[in-house]
Amino acid sequence: MIGTEPSPRVHEIRDLLTRNNVPFGFQRADSAEGSAALQRLGLDQSSGPVVTFYTGVVLADPANAEVAEALGVDIRPAGTTYDVVIVGAGPAGLAAAVYGLRRGCARCRWSERPSAAKPGRAR
Repeated sequence: MIGTEPSPRVHEIRDLLTRNNVPFGFQRADSAEGSAALQRLGLDQSSGPVVTFYTGVVLADPANAEVAEALGVDIRPAGTTYDVVIVGAGPAGLAAAVYGLRRGCARCRWSERPSAAKPGRAR
């Protein structure tokens, strides 16, 4: 990942990768290594955070959903009907899950964080 610091968007992408146990490296865009990498990719510092993958995929200022898709995560729910959908964690999310299971709900969809569930940009 290449980006400027401090930057809320860089922090958010780094947090997303860390929470999902994705190993990554970070280069400041204004460092010699970061500038050289951006030049090789044909980008500049104004491109926003740049995430590159070992597969060759390069994302400039990507949304969380774009990063997840590039990692191979299925970001769309399966084509089925869910009995309960829980977005969020903590005591309320746990209580809702337990309640749903006790009421006989067979299919549940759980998203730990609302920002990971939304396909749009969180700025």
